[in-house]
Amino acid sequence: MRMRLDPELERFQAEVRAHISSAMTPELEEKIYTTGVYHDAEFTAGLAEKGWYAADLADGERLSPFQTQILIAELHRADAPMYLGETTRMVASVV
Repeated sequence: MRMRLDPELERFQAEVRAHISSAMTPELEEKIYTTGVYHDAEFTAGLAEKGWYAADLADGERLSPFQTQILIAELHRADAPMYLGETTRMVASVV
């Protein structure tokens, strides 16, 4: 059995992949691997501009639970610099 996302979620996933793909430049990847720091303010700002940074905690428009999981999965797939942001999100959801 093959399960698929509905078309709206597939469009969201494609948008997320495209954004991450354009933001994860070879220079950023090199910086991450040479410094060992998995946070980049510019990358995070790009997510915030899209409304994707801590969107499950925002007062405004929120991502659905499915969209949140798609975003997190795509960030992990790309080995994106998001560990600091994810740690903040996890702690803030408990506080």
